[in-house]
This record gives sequence, C-alpha cells and structure tokens, in this order.
Amino acid sequence: RPVVGVSVSLASEVGAGGTAFVIPTQWNMLGRLRAIPDTVDEFVGFTILGDPIALTFSSADGASHNRASGAATVRNVTLPLGYNHVTVPVTHALALDPRARAWINDYVPNPARELRDPAEVDGANILWAAEVWFSIKKHWCLEAQQLIRARQTSRRSGDPAPASAPGSVRALEPSLRGHVRQRRTSRKIDHRMPGPLAGKVALVTGASRGIGRAIARKLGLAGCDIAANYYNSHDEAEALCAELRASGRRAYPVQGSVGIPDSVDEMFTEFRKHFDRVDIVVSNAASGVLKPAMEMSLKHWRWCMETNAFALDLLAQRAVPLMKDGGRVIAMSSLGASRAMPDYGFIGASKAALESLVRTLAQELGPRHIRVNAVSAGVVDTDALQYFPNREELLANFAHRTPAGPVLTPDDVAGAVYLLCLPEAAMITGHTLVVDGGFSISG
Repeated sequence: RPVVGVSVSLASEVGAGGTAFVIPTQWNMLGRLRAIPDTVDEFVGFTILGDPIALTFSSADGASHNRASGAATVRNVTLPLGYNHVTVPVTHALALDPRARAWINDYVPNPARELRDPAEVDGANILWAAEVWFSIKKHWCLEAQQLIRARQTSRRSGDPAPASAPGSVRALEPSLRGHVRQRRTSRKIDHRMPGPLAGKVALVTGASRGIGRAIARKLGLAGCDIAANYYNSHDEAEALCAELRASGRRAYPVQGSVGIPDSVDEMFTEFRKHFDRVDIVVSNAASGVLKPAMEMSLKHWRWCMETNAFALDLLAQRAVPLMKDGGRVIAMSSLGASRAMPDYGFIGASKAALESLVRTLAQELGPRHIRVNAVSAGVVDTDALQYFPNREELLANFAHRTPAGPVLTPDDVAGAVYLLCLPEAAMITGHTLVVDGGFSISG
C-alpha cells in the first residue's frame, strides 16, 4: 500500500550505505515503499538515533515515525545510539556465536521497554538482527498456517492438496511455532498456529503483574486470545497486551474492580466490545489487610471477602452466559486457606470461602460442561509479597522446607492453570490443585 508522509530524509533511515550513496538510496527506497503490494498488512520501520544522514536526533522524542495508509500497520523500532546505516546490515558474525544465535531466536519485542543491547551477549547489531528475525518467523508461520488451512480445505472438498510448503516453511523450526501474527483485515481469518487452546478466549483478572501476568502469557502462548483485567495498572496491562498481539493473539486490557458488581458489569461491557464469548475465566485478582484478627473491623472483613471470594461468583454469573460450549473457571487460592499464618487471618478466611465456593460452582455448572477448580500456590516472590512484613522469613522458610526446589515462580503457577484448561482435564472439577513444590507436606 502507498506509504503516506515519507520524506527523503525519512526514507534514508531504512537505507544502507554511506554519504556517497545518499541520493540513490533515498529515491530507490521511496520507490520500494510506494510499491508495497496490497497483500502486505504489516512491516517494521527502523529509526537510528543520532544519524546525520537520516536527520534523527539523539533522543527518542526527536525520532521520526513511519506511517502507512489503509489497514496496513507499521511497528516502529528505535535502535539505540551507536547503530549506523553503514554497519547495521553486517550481522554475519552473529551466526558464529551460539549464545548470540540463542538470544536472537528467543527474542520477543517488548514495547514497554527501551531497546538496549543485551549485557549477556556481545554482538554488533544484535538488536537489529533479532527484530528482523522475529518478523521473518511471523511471516513463515503465516505461510505455514495458510498451507495447513489449504490442506484441510482440500481434504473436506476432495480436491488435490497443495504439494508442498515453500522452502522457508519446510525449514521452520519447532521453536518458531509460537511466533505467529493475526492478519489485520476486514475478514475474520485466523492465521494463528494451532495450539492446545487455539481459538479459545480467556479472561484473566489481575493480569497486569505477577502471577496473573504469567497466566495470561501462558494461555496466550497456548493459543488463547486474552482479555487482561487490571484495576490501576493500565500501562502494565497495555504492555502485556502489546506483547501478546506481537505474537499473533488478540489481546485487550479491561479495567475493573472485581469485588464491586457495577464495576464487574462495566468490565464485561468492555469485554463484549472485543469478544462474543469466553471459554476460560481465571479469577486471580486479590487484595486484603495484613493485620492480627483482633485488630480487624467489619470493613476489613468485607474488603477481603468481597475481593477474594465474592468476586468469583460475580465473574461466574456474568461469564457463564458467554460460555457457549462449556468452559473453565479457575480461582487462585493460597495455602492460608487451610493453615494459620501471622496477620493473614481474614485473607486466609476469604481463601477458604473461595475454595468452598469453587466446590459449589463445580456442582452447579457441571451439567453445562463447565469445570470449576482452584489453584493454591505456595510462596511466590511477586510485588504482592513485598507488603508482608515477614517477607524474608517466608522466603527463607519456603526455600528450606521445599523438596522440589527453593524457588516457586509465577510461571510454575501459570503452568498449573494451563493444565486445568486442557481437554485432558475435562473430568477434574471442584478440586484445589496445590502448587508449592512439596512445602505443605514437609511438616
């Protein structure tokens, strides 16, 4: 599609060469940009800071941005200081370093972070190479998905199937299969690689940080489109959704306080702007007061109960009508539901109520093919743990008593949620799955 607003100096940003080739490169690149075919719906524009040829300044605010008309989108990438047009294309040396190859292959863009060369790998132009390789993988996966759909269609219709995939697709490594984009067109076309949960829609509350973020990322990697609920961490939620969209998922932030009925109604109103159904609901958002029970008030009790237990019922009441073919409802509990912990009395009581409600909902919703379970996590060092006055003691005690290892990560907990979402878990319901590395069996 024609590119709008491209100046001569801007065109030279994506050119390669030195001062002697400025004019030919500018006009050649302008011609290439204006001749982009209609089949292209996304491309990457690179800006190099502090480049006298491109007339870019030494700060991101002074950098030019590439733009496109129509449905085409541009992902603007601003490379750090030190990159220049003469040496950027020189990346063959990176292939000789196994660490550099591994870092490039694992690279996933994060719009929320400023681009910086990795400290653990020494390689000139490695960020540029990683960005280009990420884009190549997305396009390869798109070709592979088109081939798969063509073969599936031919099997249903009886027509001859395509003989073989393009050479680039045949060379596609298994590690690239998660790097897929969803084409932005007016037609409803699914270009995602098939995954265990492909085509599912998941709502994760408290998804902007910690365990909730890890759950949203895990489900997105498995093929789910994501609605990422947050309360006051919009930037973090938007960064998460941008990351998921870069991997080919539909992902949108939805604001709401899960313990307030009107706010949950508003959250689902926003949700329905993007999705017409939901398959997985993860009630992860939690809050509470860390004080001795003898110092608590009715306000504290209601706060803990409404946010940590009643929220599950609110979510279920609004989500179940959107679960057209059954679904999964998963609540996040904690070991405090069954153990006495200092200053955790009201939160622990709310988690115990939550697990009881899980069993009740599992019984009520079972005939609708909806499975309801809880995941009870051990001590995970997230932002929430910083509010515990005995944080260091909790971590040290957990590390000492856990037979499976000293550290429990958000990804470990997200893996348990993922397992309960799989088709193989269809007969697991009303259960609390403990993920603590064996801490609770060790005395």
